[in-house]
Formats: sequence, structure tokens, C-alpha cells
Amino acid sequence: MNLEIQYLIYSAALGLAQILAGAGLSTLQRGVQWNLSARDSNPVPLQGKAARMERCLANFKETFPLFIDGVFAITYLQKTSSQTALASQIYFVARLLNIPLYIFGVPYLRTLVWAGATISICYLFCAALG
Repeated sequence: MNLEIQYLIYSAALGLAQILAGAGLSTLQRGVQWNLSARDSNPVPLQGKAARMERCLANFKETFPLFIDGVFAITYLQKTSSQTALASQIYFVARLLNIPLYIFGVPYLRTLVWAGATISICYLFCAALG
């Protein structure tokens, strides 16, 4: 298994961890009854760390499909290299670092880390096309 696929799997596990953490934080605010209900009514808006985790997960959901596409493209086209492996590692580490930066509301650095993840996806696309 190439490193790009390994980091794709690690990133998927990271996404699952974010889903679970977000569910836990939202349950703390909305209560177990809401979590166990059919959720037919509008939920109380999340606040603080729970709201930031929800936005962090939404941001992950925006970039992860693109990362999947990039990894699959370079793997299928047999264009993996040490640079594409590094780009995959950067994506994972950036998404990992993004979680505490987002939850604790750290400005500027969070955006820089997001940019690192996004640039790594762009690199994968360029490698696939090059």
C-alpha cells in the first residue's frame, strides 16, 4: 500500500473521530433526549466549542472528497512519488492540526493550516495532470 492510500485511510479515520467528537459536544448542549429523538424539531443552535466543531467538520467534509479524488487519480495513473506522499502527509497533518485550532478559535494560524491542506490537494491534482 502506498503512503498516499495510507494517509487517505488516516484522514478518513480523522473524519470519523471528528463526527464522534462533534456528536458528543452537541449532546452535552442539546441533551441525550434530543440525540435519541427523531429530531423532527429545529435544534437549539450550538454555542462555543460545539459550534466550532460543527463548522470544523463541515470544512473537513468540503475538502476530504477532493483529497480522495487526488489520491485516487495519482494512484490510478501510477504517478505517485515522494512529493505526492509528502502532499498526502501534509493534508493529514494540517487537518489534524486544524481541529484544536478551530475548536479553540485560533485565528490566522487556522487559516494558514487550512491553506496547507488545500495546497496539498492542488499539488495532487497537478501531479495527476502533469
